[in-house]
Amino acid sequence: MKEINIKKSKVADINEIDTKTSDDILEATEAHIEDVRAGIRFFISMLRQAGIRHDETKLSDFAGFKKHMYSKFKDEEWWLKHQDKERHHLYNPDYVPENVNLIDVLEQISDSIMASMARDGTYIPMLLSPELLSKAYENTVLLLLDVVDIEEN
Repeated sequence: MKEINIKKSKVADINEIDTKTSDDILEATEAHIEDVRAGIRFFISMLRQAGIRHDETKLSDFAGFKKHMYSKFKDEEWWLKHQDKERHHLYNPDYVPENVNLIDVLEQISDSIMASMARDGTYIPMLLSPELLSKAYENTVLLLLDVVDIEEN
């Protein structure tokens, strides 16, 4: 059994709408709204997990991170490992995960805004390519499809 179970709608076929009652339409509409809420709760859960895991390598290898900071970013050993382990460094194509998704994109947006604003109060845009955003969209669709199961009425 998958994480999200939805029922096939008895009013989804618009060609047969004349045979449906107002109650049928209301029931299907309420079911659809709840199904969408379930999908959004799924994404919220993924975002929550991304927040919990954010920049774990800064803590798990604090000595390496500290060395990187004290070198004024010239010592790149830790930085390369960090980009390899953290999914949200999307501006470096060498480290974009094959299964990049919109959760990664939102984490990257939050990370870049919070870091730049904390530094000097300004935001420096880091633009992502249309191809990356398209791939992230497609992979996010696959994430949701993978957890949805359709029940017959």
